[in-house]
Amino acid sequence: VTDLSVLSFRNESIKWFNEFQYFTSVTKIPDLMFSGCTALRSIVLPDGIIEIGSSAFSSCSSLKEIILPESLTTIGSGAFSGCKDIKSMIIPNTVNKIDNFAFHNCTSLSSITLSNNISTINRCVFQGCTSLLSVNIPKGVTYIENGAFNGCTNLFSVDLPDGLIGISKWAEYRDDGAFRGCISLSSITIPETVEFLGNDTF
Repeated sequence: VTDLSVLSFRNESIKWFNEFQYFTSVTKIPDLMFSGCTALRSIVLPDGIIEIGSSAFSSCSSLKEIILPESLTTIGSGAFSGCKDIKSMIIPNTVNKIDNFAFHNCTSLSSITLSNNISTINRCVFQGCTSLLSVNIPKGVTYIENGAFNGCTNLFSVDLPDGLIGISKWAEYRDDGAFRGCISLSSITIPETVEFLGNDTF
């Protein structure tokens, strides 16, 4: 099996799919493939996966753990949005793009380890992750876009790297700031490399 584009488990009542780990010739999980599988608890991704498509696991509200393979380079828009039972996530260093809303409203996510090869924290990636406690932004990140950590109400510690150029890059309106609503954030150091803070950043 090399192509899953004609297959979809969307809104199915499956609980496990550990056999998926043997699909080692598959390189992409298609958009929406497991979206709405609210009973899905566990899945093992095969080595060789390069891309997780948009909303591939969105609203998998019972998914507790997923291990991302070292082959992965791209996490699509909304890929894990609404996965309310995931508590921790390690993004392998092979990943160079985490698209908008990827972990939006993952309300149990308390720990995230980011890839060292991303250059941008994209729009609303962690918006509404109300259990997230701290985040270390890797060196090499130059922009944190609007809404990136919006509403992360338990976020108390953020380490911003030297080399960061701008925060809330695309924020044109109020309510759009990268750290808006982070009511537990007690202090933050802005690196001297930062050139601008967008509207409503904090």
